[in-house]
Amino acid sequence: VCSLVEAIHYETLEETYQVQRCFTGKDRVCDTTYKVDTTTKDDYQCCDVETPNCYMEEKTINDVTCTNTVEFNCRRDKSAKNDGDGQSDVVCDRVPKQDCYNIPRKIQVEVCKTDIHRYCEKFS
Repeated sequence: VCSLVEAIHYETLEETYQVQRCFTGKDRVCDTTYKVDTTTKDDYQCCDVETPNCYMEEKTINDVTCTNTVEFNCRRDKSAKNDGDGQSDVVCDRVPKQDCYNIPRKIQVEVCKTDIHRYCEKFS
């Protein structure tokens, strides 16, 4: 589950400016013209914007299935009293056994990564 949280972070930018000092002077003005060249510079405020990028990805998981069984180890009991009929008792031991195996299965999982974009706004 993804959610979007907006947070604004401001970045301070350096701005260059000129300081002009004025003084009174006497110059000889005889057909003198001055051409003033000006350059304008735009001011920008920029910040990094984090955007979630989510997509579905296929993953394989294993379902484990186990079978519990009992094996019997049987043998004739020699210590039993033989009453002459030729039959002896049979004694069996119970041996529990568990067999497990994996069953692979594919599922869809949402994966999210964060993309960072630089956003700038012009201030004039």
